[in-house]
Amino acid sequence: MPSTSPPPPDDDSYQRFSSPPVNPQQTSFQSNLYPPHPDSYIPSGHHGNLNHGGYAPPPTQQSQFMGGGGMGGAAPWLNMGMGGGGGGGQDGQWPGMNDATAQMGVQFGKHALDAGQAYLDKNFTRLLPLAHLKHSFNVSNGYVLMKLRLVLWPWRHRPWSRSLLRSETSGVAEGYKPPREDINCPDLYIPVMGLTTYMLLSAVIAGSQGQFDPQILGQTASKSFGLLFLEFVCIKLGCYLLGIGEEGAVLDLVAYEGYKFVGIIVTLVAGLLGAKGWLFWLVFLYVFLANFFFLLRSLRHIVLPDPAMSPLDNQHGGGTSTSTISHGQRSRRIQFLFMIALSQGLSMGILVRV
Repeated sequence: MPSTSPPPPDDDSYQRFSSPPVNPQQTSFQSNLYPPHPDSYIPSGHHGNLNHGGYAPPPTQQSQFMGGGGMGGAAPWLNMGMGGGGGGGQDGQWPGMNDATAQMGVQFGKHALDAGQAYLDKNFTRLLPLAHLKHSFNVSNGYVLMKLRLVLWPWRHRPWSRSLLRSETSGVAEGYKPPREDINCPDLYIPVMGLTTYMLLSAVIAGSQGQFDPQILGQTASKSFGLLFLEFVCIKLGCYLLGIGEEGAVLDLVAYEGYKFVGIIVTLVAGLLGAKGWLFWLVFLYVFLANFFFLLRSLRHIVLPDPAMSPLDNQHGGGTSTSTISHGQRSRRIQFLFMIALSQGLSMGILVRV
């Protein structure tokens, strides 16, 4: 195809022309995409026909494809979510998104959240009753002092039964009183604080002997938690085989076994103050006997419930009273009670060696 461009001028000036489009429709489409601009550089003095050969300069108006001028006239996908003019949807929403779709998504997310919460309440709460844990940590400063005195000197304490919390209107038993209102109620605050103090005291004793190592804290914690877990498994298995209590009663048993750290701390403090040899083990023997007697009297209402208890007490004590327990069952429960108390002495003897 011969060129239709005009011949170059005779002088040495530079002159540039645009080639004519092959397809006029393609030129019209490209001109719609770009804003108007000077087509070519033409020096002054040239009088050639630029429209020769079917060439037309770009139009001076923007195409309707751009939807107007500025950012508001950009393509729809450029204005999407910017809240500007143009075809980007109403109120900055994505294409195909309206109020009904948003409400459906919110309802679906809420339903999924409710289903997950119900699953946690059904399974996690069954394994770890949060309400009972909250009740076990409801203590006061006066209760802690009186409880520590009871654990170390239980010989003259009366009575040992737990107090009931009754309704003011009907008088029906609604549960047990919290520890701050009943000294006989087991708590988890003293066992947790006792375990923490025991680990720190072990590090102090190692430092006084010039053998401190940061690993002592981890080793002491591992040994303590290992013994507590083993005792918990044994108590759980014994309660299951003997039909004693629900999960709340098992947590009470775990709380009672945690009181041994009080005697262990007293023994370690005595050794830190200079008690050696037989004097050290004499202190250990006393705290062991005190803890043994304390557990025998405190655990009786769980292992051997009183027939005069209310239906609430019978439910927490195993669902049966002593009047419905056979002689063989009573004998096995008494043996189980002594095993729990004696096992505390064994674990105290292991933990006191730091």
